Amino acid sequence: AVAAHLHPAFALMLGDNFYSTGIHGDDHSKRFARTFERMYDGADLSVPFYATAGNHDHRGNVTAQIAYSADSTRWRYPSLWYSMTHAVSGTDKTFELIMFDTVIGLGITADDPHAVPTGPEDDGLADEQWAWLEQANNALRLPCARPRPGVRRGARGGRKSAHGACRRCALTPDSRAGDGRVD
Repeated sequence: AVAAHLHPAFALMLGDNFYSTGIHGDDHSKRFARTFERMYDGADLSVPFYATAGNHDHRGNVTAQIAYSADSTRWRYPSLWYSMTHAVSGTDKTFELIMFDTVIGLGITADDPHAVPTGPEDDGLADEQWAWLEQANNALRLPCARPRPGVRRGARGGRKSAHGACRRCALTPDSRAGDGRVD
């Protein structure tokens, strides 16, 4: 009903795409048909769905979600983090959409909405994603959406608070080296 009114050009899947334990198996799992294709099957939802993983997705096989991009005409999840540029309808303006994985960068949380991630499982992968995000941000103040509060490691390895749930935020390159907070 909302899509029929808004006529979206695309949709965002911002994590917990396959609640509560993600995809078990590969990109041919029946969960894709049951939880995505049948759930979002309206005529007004024949648009690209850009996805990123959440903590529940990481309890399963996130790479199956990435691989499913080749199997679906609408599911778009090209890599663990990515960006794309979109035109703003009716204008000569564009915007860049940056999709990144907070579980890779911060670690996984429990179901408690006040839980704090324990830190990245793979520090090398986390560092790679943070470097990419900082480069993509290019010192601009970009708004982002994030479903959970979190922590990440500061410049000296200590755990640092990131930011609160569902808050507009901006990551600047110096925020990572400083106290770890995102304004």
